[in-house]
Amino acid sequence: MNKLNRCITYVDEIQPIAAEYIQKNRLKLKAYLGVTWAIQYPEKIFSFIDEQIRSGKWEESNVLAQCFQQLKNI
Repeated sequence: MNKLNRCITYVDEIQPIAAEYIQKNRLKLKAYLGVTWAIQYPEKIFSFIDEQIRSGKWEESNVLAQCFQQLKNI
């Protein structure tokens, strides 16, 4: 089985478990592509995710402040 077929099989198997994220067929098609790219070019996928993470204004997040406050309390 080649890499592409294994990526498709993986998405098909995980879809019922990840139904809240892969609700529609178009999202399943995007998942096929995303998984394939993540396998073939993990450094590029991580660079994109890293860029997204760094672009957030995390210091302004009330949710994160509450989470870190719980850690401080420990």
